[in-house]
Amino acid sequence: MKHICHNCFEIIEGTSCPKCGFVNEELNSELYANARMAVRYGYSYRKIAQKNGNSNIHYCLSEANEILIWLANAILSGIAWDVIKTTVSKLSASIKNRTSVDAETRQVLSDDDELAKFYEYIKDYERGFSSINENEYKYIEEEMIADFYAEKETEIFNNKKRLPTIEERIEILKSVKIKIKTIVKREFDK
Repeated sequence: MKHICHNCFEIIEGTSCPKCGFVNEELNSELYANARMAVRYGYSYRKIAQKNGNSNIHYCLSEANEILIWLANAILSGIAWDVIKTTVSKLSASIKNRTSVDAETRQVLSDDDELAKFYEYIKDYERGFSSINENEYKYIEEEMIADFYAEKETEIFNNKKRLPTIEERIEILKSVKIKIKTIVKREFDK
């Protein structure tokens, strides 16, 4: 997978930069995970939350395309808007005839307004969803709880070959809520 060197900002493959020699596998995986969550919760689920309003309809979204995760990583790394736009125009041209690219990715790469929305939503995710209303935040938070809770339950099932006990479920829920607060630092949570 290609990503950005966090030392010299070259586009590289792997965890070692051939230009400057910087190696940081742990940082790269943390940044990737953060960018993945920014796309999933900061962009995709946010769009659904805005569309559905106060509805109780919830969706389970598939994983975001690597291109969007890479783009979110660039945004979260502080790459300037003009560089993002230039990069996206090149990406858009390179994927024009590919059938493996999903509609959401195509829309972000081909529509300037959608790209601007993507950029703003990713930046807002980084700021703790500072520009969304409480209902939208609650919707996204519920999705985060469901995803993280499922991860923990799956971990218990895979390791212990059983379902979690009630006590474990309570502990999972507590740990999930703490995890969300460490990821999303809302102003009014302080």
